[in-house]
Amino acid sequence: MTSTPSAVRRRSRVVPALCLGAAVVAGLFLIDAFAPALFAVDLPTRAQDGLTLALSVLIEALPFVALGVILSIAIQVWLPAGVVERVLPRAGWARRAVLSLLGMAIPVCECGNVPFARGLMMRGIGPADTLAFLVAAPIVNPIVILTTHQAFGWSDGILVARLLGGYAIANLIAWLYSRHPDPQRLLTERFAQTCEVVVGERGSRARRSTAQFVVELRAVMPALVIGSGIASAVQVLVPRDALVAIGSNPVLSIVAMVLLAITVAICSNVDAFFALSFASTFSPGSLVAFLLVGPLVDVKMLALLRTTFTWRVLAGLVVVVVLAAFAIGIGVNLVA
Repeated sequence: MTSTPSAVRRRSRVVPALCLGAAVVAGLFLIDAFAPALFAVDLPTRAQDGLTLALSVLIEALPFVALGVILSIAIQVWLPAGVVERVLPRAGWARRAVLSLLGMAIPVCECGNVPFARGLMMRGIGPADTLAFLVAAPIVNPIVILTTHQAFGWSDGILVARLLGGYAIANLIAWLYSRHPDPQRLLTERFAQTCEVVVGERGSRARRSTAQFVVELRAVMPALVIGSGIASAVQVLVPRDALVAIGSNPVLSIVAMVLLAITVAICSNVDAFFALSFASTFSPGSLVAFLLVGPLVDVKMLALLRTTFTWRVLAGLVVVVVLAAFAIGIGVNLVA
């Protein structure tokens, strides 16, 4: 029997995930066999911790993913045509500046922002303009502002540096990609096909809402599961003591916290309290770098972004975010 194209695509996504899982398991056994003193706890305990971490990241993200999908449906199906376009400024820089602040009105974490951003693009908002919202929203967000203030207050300028830094990085990225000669090439072929399916869907609003809910969950959930698994695997395979040991160095501490931010994949609504546990050993600039990098380009977020943007776009995002966060972290260390 001949396989359908959709079945082939599903297998093409399942096989790499299975290979990754097998590689993680093999890595655990190899480390346990050849470097048993590297970790303080035995292999079964680390494996259980990894599973617990994966499930906690997944469960933590699910409500925000669902909320993001619902908001995406509201934008795509229920909002009258032309409303978004009439509200936004016509000038590109002003439109991106406004979209960067949209997260103030949508208090969801980075997981929920992805399906909402997909809904914006289905309504005709350009990829670069959508990136302005997508990058800024996990930081310029009322819940994130409150939790960061509760964790650090106004000490060492961490809260201010996070807010201004996140807003600046978002507009920088959006400006860079606004200069792309063919914006549609920033998007994956699969997302382009999804847009055609959703836009071409006929019937009542309830029918279209149900169809888009299914489409968005099928696109986002596999990426969320894989991203959660990768985040937990890295934490199990890499000794955290190796990162903490270099926390006192003003430069290396930033590098360590950037790497930690990419791997731990903590929701931006609560990551300030995680960073607070490192405040006694790491520099303020490294904490700011952690709070900037984590919500934007951790492994879970990259897996979600891959449902919409090409690998080249993701690589550019990582480079810009990491370099900008490093520069902001160095600045905070010099001032603090």
